[in-house]
Amino acid sequence: DQFVKFNKPAGLNGVHAAEILKRLTALPSRIEGNRDMLAILRGEDSVYNDGQRREINVKVIDFDDPSANVFEVTPEWRFTNGKEHNRYDVVFLINGLPVLVAETKAAHKQDAVAQGIDQIRRYHVESPEMMTALQLFAVTEL
Repeated sequence: DQFVKFNKPAGLNGVHAAEILKRLTALPSRIEGNRDMLAILRGEDSVYNDGQRREINVKVIDFDDPSANVFEVTPEWRFTNGKEHNRYDVVFLINGLPVLVAETKAAHKQDAVAQGIDQIRRYHVESPEMMTALQLFAVTEL
């Protein structure tokens, strides 16, 4: 819905949104995929518009009017890639796209931050598909 809202003035529609969604789900689970995700978030990716017979950059985040975006925070986001099942403590989304994960540890745990970093490393190994989309991660013991 946000894609259509942001890109309708440029002549893009749900078909173009589906194309971008397909690209997002096909990003390689490597640093190159993370780079491509950042390009999409920045509005540097494009789709071909048959009616205009040209490529048009797509907008998935409105940087000019932040209030036009939908910001969500989800506790205990569950993700599976069919092989591994992980639960991320907190995931921050902009317009439905996960951009940040926060791993929260109890303050009373010894080496809590180190444990959180180890968990983020485990996520990179077990569910790189999810980590590809994320642009940031944070670990806290508060």
